[in-house]
Amino acid sequence: MAPSGNVLVYDELGFHEGTSVAELLADRGCRVEIATPGMIVGQDLGVTLDLELWTIAAASRGVVCTPDVTVSSADEERGGLRVVLAHHPTGAQRVRTVDWVVTSVHPRADDTLWRALRNAPFPVHRIGDCLAPRRAHAAVLEGERVAAAL
Repeated sequence: MAPSGNVLVYDELGFHEGTSVAELLADRGCRVEIATPGMIVGQDLGVTLDLELWTIAAASRGVVCTPDVTVSSADEERGGLRVVLAHHPTGAQRVRTVDWVVTSVHPRADDTLWRALRNAPFPVHRIGDCLAPRRAHAAVLEGERVAAAL
């Protein structure tokens, strides 16, 4: 089942994951608000020089951008989901009633392989998403550091 109607995209990553989903849903006819604890929606898009294009695309699709908020609660209520957004600079609460909430948040670390190998008779090092979920460049830097130390 695909999201429809009023959709809140809650984005803690500030990168392509949340903003691309917001664009896709708007293109599919949803009324989209993207909320983030960041100072601006899609703040890390500046690294790839995509922030200006995202801002133009969001405006042309009618995507509402709400920065500086965190989700303080979400509950089912008749006719949808009641989501309370807390504006963290002021503490003011903003209530939204939406049909769907889509989250763009950090996944959990996956250290299954490391746990299986940690008592091996050879050195095993945790890097990348095994240590903590983040972008690929972190794994590359950590891998280089481990290799240089060997």
